[in-house]
Amino acid sequence: MLDVARLAGTSKATVSNVMHGHEHVRPETRDRVLSAIATLGYRVNMGARSLARQQSNVLGVLLGDLENPWYATLAAHIERLARARDYAVLIASTGGEPMRDEGGHVEASRILHLVEHRVAAILLLAYSGDGSIAQSVPPGIPLVFLGTTRGPGKTITVDDRLGAHLAVSHLLELGHRRIAYVNAASDADPLTDDQRLASFRQTLSAAGVTGDDESCVVRLGGPGSDATAAIDALLSRPERPTAIFAASDLTAIEVLDRADALGLRIPEDLSLVGFDDISMARLKRIALTTIAQPALELATKATEAAIAFATGEPDGGSSDIVLAPRLVVRETTAPPPAD
Repeated sequence: MLDVARLAGTSKATVSNVMHGHEHVRPETRDRVLSAIATLGYRVNMGARSLARQQSNVLGVLLGDLENPWYATLAAHIERLARARDYAVLIASTGGEPMRDEGGHVEASRILHLVEHRVAAILLLAYSGDGSIAQSVPPGIPLVFLGTTRGPGKTITVDDRLGAHLAVSHLLELGHRRIAYVNAASDADPLTDDQRLASFRQTLSAAGVTGDDESCVVRLGGPGSDATAAIDALLSRPERPTAIFAASDLTAIEVLDRADALGLRIPEDLSLVGFDDISMARLKRIALTTIAQPALELATKATEAAIAFATGEPDGGSSDIVLAPRLVVRETTAPPPAD
């Protein structure tokens, strides 16, 4: 900035005023400063600015597998919303790995990466539930939990139990009694998956439908696990399910693909409900019945809370926010086939 000031024949303060768009700078002075900036190729060093002000303009985002469109959609919304407030976004991903592995905590290492980059706040789109990891974050970096079950910080999420209840109730109302639950490691964080599975079981039990874990629940592992084989085995059982509630749309679409490979028609032979309502689920060729999460509303409330915390506004909103999901019925559900 001093180099720009020397070339333009102005003070450093004037260069700063031009950079911030202050209106009281004379037009001819502004033109000289902008010309000097162009000549020198000057760009603001945001890291240096953060150190000087003791305030970062970068939000950290921890998410699961970026190949899962749900995480990618949330991240895109957050980046756009943050940019509108002059904040940048730094993303750390678990890459679809389990939140914890034998060599240590995947989650902890990703959070440490964000902390080392002096982020103003961290939005966690995935969380293992390990309180010690969250407590290791310096007190000056607020945590906002987005779309994940309650953590030690501000939480903005949907009612996962209600979502699972809506999905299973829809299948029960169609007449299904052999209903399976399928999830993958990248579907959701462990706590969220536990909530959806618990509600799945509770809704079946309330309807007088029982089934042990082996027959009605398939929880797929992390990278390297054979999801195709597990889904094929489920769909090839003598008493195979007539309906499946998948923990995400991405997994539901994988089930749809395997059903097609095995010669099963959807929804005539197998009904299918997903969770999220990603853009792919709305394609006419797929037309997936699903539990829709309000992605933009979730991202907006979480981003606003993170920036409020980072700028010292009154606690960014003290109460947690729980939004209601909704059932979207498309073409992958129908009454079960006649025995």
